[in-house]
Amino acid sequence: MLTDEAVELFERGSALIVGLVGPDGAPLATRAWGMRVHPDRTTARVLVTARDVAAADIANHPGGELTVTGACVATLRSAQAKGTVVAVLPPDDTDAACMQGYTDRLVEDVSTVDGIPRYLVERLVPDAVLACEVELREVYDQTPGPRAGAPLENGTAP
Repeated sequence: MLTDEAVELFERGSALIVGLVGPDGAPLATRAWGMRVHPDRTTARVLVTARDVAAADIANHPGGELTVTGACVATLRSAQAKGTVVAVLPPDDTDAACMQGYTDRLVEDVSTVDGIPRYLVERLVPDAVLACEVELREVYDQTPGPRAGAPLENGTAP
């Protein structure tokens, strides 16, 4: 489903915003702290703040919806993937490394582009995350401009 460019955007080159829908249908928006696209490119592991997973009550009710939008801080090039949460798991060592790399890049990008001191950006980092396994089904171009909201053919990145 996702091309190399889309995988790059979600895994490395972006700030990640997540929308969750719990079993009661109530939406919740939050940040993600890393994303790994599996080799099949139709599933992904999204690291979400543990308290937000609890608030959306998706850990106890797999099948909830998750939308992740990745936007490059410097260029605003962005894409959105939608899918279904099939499992919520404790983070493993690979997730910890993913989160650390993601956080380092996000802090650097925001500090460089917006001039915000690193220590202020670092205050956003949560104490705990959970890994949401997601089956992806739709991908959209979210880059500001006339194509925003258009489906991405074969997961082609904007």
